Amino acid sequence: MNSTNVKVFKTPMAEITFYKKEKYIYQKYLSKNFAEVKDIEEHTQILSRELEGFLPVATISDIREVKGFSKAVRDYGGNTSSKLALGLAVIIKSGLSKVIGNIGTQLVRTDYPTRLFTNVDKAVEWLGSLDYTNR
Repeated sequence: MNSTNVKVFKTPMAEITFYKKEKYIYQKYLSKNFAEVKDIEEHTQILSRELEGFLPVATISDIREVKGFSKAVRDYGGNTSSKLALGLAVIIKSGLSKVIGNIGTQLVRTDYPTRLFTNVDKAVEWLGSLDYTNR
């Protein structure tokens, strides 16, 4: 892949790879429990700065190594992510996580499509199939 097509950077919460040509980001969240809203605030500020001129983008959030997010962090993310994301594919560990996660996605409302996956390739395919013209 052409290195000018890819931008890699980190936040306190995740390692991010931005695929410019494909217009999506892959966020690999670090193995940590993020109890503090200040962590996601800083994460959001760095994303906004690093992706300036490209936002919003399709987003893959790989949370397979995360132990959990506090309700305050989930609420903050749900309220601010509409400025960042066109669609969100969340990568999880297993089918059981998917059942639990589906309940969680119903509790945190967003104005963009959100879906859970255990396979990154299927998540990329799904994000590519979405119609972003109304966003």
